Amino acid sequence: MPKHACYLMVVLGAVVGLAACDHHDSDEHAQHAEHASSMALELNDGEKWPVDEHTRRSAAKITDLVTASDHLQSVDEARLLAGDIDKELGQLVQGCTMTGPAHDQLHIWLVALFPKVAELKEHDHVADLQKTRDDISDLLQDYSAHFEM
Repeated sequence: MPKHACYLMVVLGAVVGLAACDHHDSDEHAQHAEHASSMALELNDGEKWPVDEHTRRSAAKITDLVTASDHLQSVDEARLLAGDIDKELGQLVQGCTMTGPAHDQLHIWLVALFPKVAELKEHDHVADLQKTRDDISDLLQDYSAHFEM
């Protein structure tokens, strides 16, 4: 399967997964997630967006995982990291309680993150894996610049 098709499937999976939060109107949630893929993160009138404790903990765990893997040494190590991040992202999405504009901004960040995590499972060269890991690190910096930690 071509890589662009894999990325499209991952983003679509993210949209469907994000739409699965049962405390939101599913159609509205899916619509916001769909639009998130073409949007950029913004601040809340110059301030960081508030997040619920669940999201804060999940983002901190993902940050810890990525920080601990500063220099990927192998494909297996990258795939293990991707699996750990996937697990935490699943828990983040399942326990989602955020609403409103902060929730919409979180979707923008997640829709950017999901394909990068999928890339960690696809690359066969350590240099490519390290670049993708660094891209994820950059996305985590975007998170900390836009959301309360």
